[in-house]
Amino acid sequence: IGSVGLILAPLVVLFLSLTEFSNTIQWRILLLIGAIPAFLLLLLTIQETDELRNTSHNKSSIQSKGFSSNQFSSMDSSTISLSSRLERFSAQFRSHTFRSYLCGVSLSWFFSDLLHYGNLLYQVLFLDSLLSE
Repeated sequence: IGSVGLILAPLVVLFLSLTEFSNTIQWRILLLIGAIPAFLLLLLTIQETDELRNTSHNKSSIQSKGFSSNQFSSMDSSTISLSSRLERFSAQFRSHTFRSYLCGVSLSWFFSDLLHYGNLLYQVLFLDSLLSE
């Protein structure tokens, strides 16, 4: 399944290059399309651990929403609704530790991509200027 993206990515780029969108809109559309599978995977794989499920704070918030702890412990990850998963994700995102890890990983990938693609994009200009002297 991973190779499907390798086939679809150039096709999407080709399709977008045939449209009347400007380049600034095209790369934003490509970035959005690339983020959709990652976001869906994130939503589908968020699961609550037994330790978190058994904390007193979690039990009180569950009971305040009309669930008994017996009902919740009998639920598995397949019966938890999408809104519940989004609610848990937003709660995790509000965590300072989670945000610091997310920012650290995002910035490291940003700088890695900046160096990699920046070198690739300007390699021809660099070589032309180097070899012309």
